[in-house]
Amino acid sequence: MGAFYGHRFLSLAMAIGAGICLGGCSYTSGGRDYYDMYRAPAAAEAQVLNPEAGKNRKVVAGLDGPAAERVNASYTKSFEHDPIKRADEAFGVGE
Repeated sequence: MGAFYGHRFLSLAMAIGAGICLGGCSYTSGGRDYYDMYRAPAAAEAQVLNPEAGKNRKVVAGLDGPAAERVNASYTKSFEHDPIKRADEAFGVGE
């Protein structure tokens, strides 16, 4: 009779332990996220640096097309290298 109660206690303890462990994986907002849909537009407006920017039709100062293409080409070319040549230069091999 004592073994029966021991198994019953063990089963109950394991069920409670499993419930506690699985309860840690759940998420309950507790009602905190209910009004986020009302705060979202205000948060988006707060991130705008210049709300009147859409009304300004002046051209933005910057690089013209050909100059931008040259910068992009030189940037891309800077990644092209001969790995053997670089290793030789780094270790002084072949001098």
